[in-house]
Amino acid sequence: MILIWLTLRRRMDGARKGAGKPKGLISKRTQLVLEKMEKKNYDPIDAMIDLALDPMVDIEMKIGIHKDLAKYSYPKVTNPDQSQAGGSGQGGVTVNIVNFSDKLKQDKEELLGPAIDIEVENG
Repeated sequence: MILIWLTLRRRMDGARKGAGKPKGLISKRTQLVLEKMEKKNYDPIDAMIDLALDPMVDIEMKIGIHKDLAKYSYPKVTNPDQSQAGGSGQGGVTVNIVNFSDKLKQDKEELLGPAIDIEVENG
């Protein structure tokens, strides 16, 4: 019984203060990559900009580069229809299917009254 209580208690309290990696600390692998980039005077953003401006680069690649770089310059565009539905983005969609020939008959009857069938005899 005590063991179960201690296990539950530990989960409710969360992690110990100071446990784990401090925020903002860069891993050794990331630090090595950054050092190599600095040693070769390489900036990936500058390289992407150079590719985007190069007339010999394929247009599809340029579009992808521009999309990637736009994230750093402009806020992300959201769909206003989704945000109006309580902010959850789970608004409903209503689809009305209209048979226009039936709709035209209905409108004609509303304007002119119901159609009357007249039988005509010859003779």
